[in-house]
Amino acid sequence: MSISVIITLFNGARWIRETLKRVFEQTTAPAKVVVVDDGSTDDSPEIIRREFGLPVMGHPGKGPEAARRFGLAHVETEFVAFLDQDDLWHRKHLEILSAALIADPRAAAAASKVSLCGKNKPPRWSTRHRTAVPLDHWKTFGGTAAVKTPSAVLIRRENLVRCGGWPADYTGVADRFMWLRLTAENATMIQCESVTTGKQVHDSNLSAAMRNRDRIADYLDAAMRASLDAAAVRLTAHPEERALLERRMEICRNGKDAGLAFLDNDWGALREAEEALSQGMHGEPDSYRFRILKSLAWQLRRLGRRDSEVLLRMLCAWPRGDRATSQILRGMLGRRFRPGEILRDAWSLRLICPASLHAVIRASGRCEPAT
Repeated sequence: MSISVIITLFNGARWIRETLKRVFEQTTAPAKVVVVDDGSTDDSPEIIRREFGLPVMGHPGKGPEAARRFGLAHVETEFVAFLDQDDLWHRKHLEILSAALIADPRAAAAASKVSLCGKNKPPRWSTRHRTAVPLDHWKTFGGTAAVKTPSAVLIRRENLVRCGGWPADYTGVADRFMWLRLTAENATMIQCESVTTGKQVHDSNLSAAMRNRDRIADYLDAAMRASLDAAAVRLTAHPEERALLERRMEICRNGKDAGLAFLDNDWGALREAEEALSQGMHGEPDSYRFRILKSLAWQLRRLGRRDSEVLLRMLCAWPRGDRATSQILRGMLGRRFRPGEILRDAWSLRLICPASLHAVIRASGRCEPAT
């Protein structure tokens, strides 16, 4: 059993020391560590060469997805792990994931759970529960990704190469395509219950940088293309799923329309899009509706909108006859905000929806205060 770690680098001097230190502390040591630089202008490449004795492979100006693909072409180990320059691993990360893959030969990849961290907020590790459970990305197709970062995943190189390698397209959503593509035919993916990946949240994250309308529109377009391309492969292997996938692709299109209407402050178009989205989700389980709504809200937050504003506007535009989905939105508000915060934001946004607001306030009163 051998593992390669591929690290993508771009002006990562602030984080790369800690990231590499965690790699070299692994209880299951990687056979090879490959660093691919996307054109850094700081001293991060020199830090890596001088302090860790690693070569740095240049692949400038092509983006993180192309850097991952380039790094993959230079490794031949059984397993491959991609690691972002600012993410962190618990020292048993590779040990736990490789053991899970060895125990389940059908699994193409294994993921850990992720702890969000940052300045003055260290990761909250947990290695007590090592049970691996199935991770079916097709079951939640179109909703929020079940894996928060590629850094959390260990992949069988054979399966990755068979799928065409790491995709250089789909900027910002290549990982979403990859997990769908890996499991589109007969392979599976599993998730270990342990929390061994720390994802740092800061202003230099790609998601934090996507704070204008055009970039978010491009992101939504890329997400649609990734979903469509992965679905085409899935239908070749599982034609019996055609009706389900076509219905869920339409849900994705309506979700994109709702997102663009929100970004354009076009509340009439938002109501139309949410009406179509509501009709499309009719008959879907609550868990799936929740993932779709959560995905849409997350995308809109990238523009810098407050969570409460996003959820309140979605709720007030939602068709009144769809009580089940409205209840999910009210629950999302109630879990995050106090009644006073909801009233303040509703007033500042000039939202008139007394029945919905009353229900939100009652729901939030039964929830723990926001933190």
